[in-house]
Amino acid sequence: MSQFIQRVATWLANEVVVKGLANNRAFQQFAVRTQSKIDNLKSEGVSKATEGIKNSEGVKNAQNIIQQSLADANKFGSMLADEVKKDLAKAAPKKR
Repeated sequence: MSQFIQRVATWLANEVVVKGLANNRAFQQFAVRTQSKIDNLKSEGVSKATEGIKNSEGVKNAQNIIQQSLADANKFGSMLADEVKKDLAKAAPKKR
């Protein structure tokens, strides 16, 4: 019985979070900006990586690009987690 209640609570929480984020204009803008930024980073990273590999310092350049991309991805993940925490805090029922 407790598993059933847990599943219902999880489902309900997911519904609130998904609908809350879907209707949140700030989150939508955040998602669009980060997606475009990631797309730009991917294309820039690929072009710079292929350019760098052609150069004599290709391996060093590729490593730097990969490290920068990983740092940007980590920053994106932490920003996303912060936004989700904010939205969850807003969606949480008020304690009386």
